[in-house]
Amino acid sequence: MVGKTNKNLTDRTGATRKSLDPFSNNIYGLSLGGPIIKDKLFFFTNVEIQADDTPLPYDLGTYKGASKQSTIDSLVD
Repeated sequence: MVGKTNKNLTDRTGATRKSLDPFSNNIYGLSLGGPIIKDKLFFFTNVEIQADDTPLPYDLGTYKGASKQSTIDSLVD
């Protein structure tokens, strides 16, 4: 969950906050069905495709929370 960034605020370090890239979430679906033999045999198929574009809220290259690279590497692994 991400709200709009207030351009007038700064974070704890005094740096100006920047907005995240836009999010997108698209879901497409198709259902198809019908009889093969009346009242005895039928077919049905369903397809659903989901396409998400979710930006990361931080850049790992500028992360200063861990004091050692090994700590970051263990998190990545």
